[in-house]
Amino acid sequence: MKSNLVKISTKSIVIMLCMTILFGIICPIANYAENRQGKVIVKYQDKDGNVISEEESIQGNIGDEYEVARKNIEGYKAYGVTPKTSKGIYTEEDIETIFVYQKVKDEEVVVKYINQEGYYIRRDKTITGYEGDPYETIAESVDGYKHVKTSGKEKGEIEKQGKEIIYTYKVYDKNSKTEWTTAKTLTVIVIIVAVLIVIFIVIAKVERKGKSNNKVDEDNNKDSEE
Repeated sequence: MKSNLVKISTKSIVIMLCMTILFGIICPIANYAENRQGKVIVKYQDKDGNVISEEESIQGNIGDEYEVARKNIEGYKAYGVTPKTSKGIYTEEDIETIFVYQKVKDEEVVVKYINQEGYYIRRDKTITGYEGDPYETIAESVDGYKHVKTSGKEKGEIEKQGKEIIYTYKVYDKNSKTEWTTAKTLTVIVIIVAVLIVIFIVIAKVERKGKSNNKVDEDNNKDSEE
């Protein structure tokens, strides 16, 4: 009986020792696994890959879920995210999430059309684009007016402060120009005709005077012969 009790006690002790050893090994491993941290690196770039804000990072236990939110950046709007989702599960390897932005088209070039008195003769034209984008404007045709002056650069690059181009026009009547041209032509014709008439009259007078002189000479010759 005593021998059996000793055997049982020895067996129990061995089992307890094994369990203690296993517990001592498993628990630290479990705790290590539970306390290991994963990292998510968050980057902010424009659609060309340029960094537009400092990167950030968040950490959490491996296996836990994470989610990062896009932040607002002045002058930019959301364009996309890489990978396509901004949430997932922490892993042993660092996770990289890139929020992509597109610059907002809030820079403008305003084109104005005025007469010489400063009154608007055509609706303003607005060119919108990104800072640094090229632009080009022209003096549009306006009925009854002729372009006479341009204030500002007709072409260049859009600036952050914006730009203003002013085209100035003067009143221009095509019909009046035609009448003036016709009148001028008629005037020239009249002058030419008048000059020709004067020349004709002068020539006629000279010829008449020459004939008169010839007749006087003939009469004088006849008198001397008699």
